[in-house]
Amino acid sequence: QLNLPKLLIITGRGFPDLGTQQFVHWLSQRCSTLVLVDYDPFGLDIALRYRSGSRLPADRIVSCCPNLRFLGVTRQQLDAYQPHF
Repeated sequence: QLNLPKLLIITGRGFPDLGTQQFVHWLSQRCSTLVLVDYDPFGLDIALRYRSGSRLPADRIVSCCPNLRFLGVTRQQLDAYQPHF
């Protein structure tokens, strides 16, 4: 029996290495997993990397997080936002 905390935040810098992807995959098998990245092409690529796993097919099964949920602003929310200046 593993006793995980109710909230665990993992921060990174840049694209995740395989070890980090495998650790997040392991966690995602045991609890809900959210990703919060910058809303730009690089941040979305990082979120996609965590969701789909390694680019190498042999490592993909131990590094993907298909249940990963995106937490943050979406394009639709940005389009709907009307600033009041």
